[in-house]
Amino acid sequence: MSLLDAIKKKKSHLKPNETRVTTVMGQIFREQMSSSGDRIQVELHETSPGYVVDETPDIQVAFVLPWLCFGSQDVVCDVELLNQNQISRVLSLGKLTEKESRRMD
Repeated sequence: MSLLDAIKKKKSHLKPNETRVTTVMGQIFREQMSSSGDRIQVELHETSPGYVVDETPDIQVAFVLPWLCFGSQDVVCDVELLNQNQISRVLSLGKLTEKESRRMD
């Protein structure tokens, strides 16, 4: 039996599946393979931001040098964490959060 024949035989035993695909533009499709091997896409008329939304706090502080660290905006909003890590100055490249705006007033 040739390699191609072996692959075709194994392929015939695969279970059908359905995949939910989100494009970078936020369009959502349901995708599956037909019995002939063609890809079938059905638009679900739902949208998303095009990325995974993760709202869990990210309070990890990563020190690059003893005087330089990186962290998320969640670190900037946590005064106790800033004090604990002796962080006295912050350069934030993100959008100000509501909590940060109030602290600057």
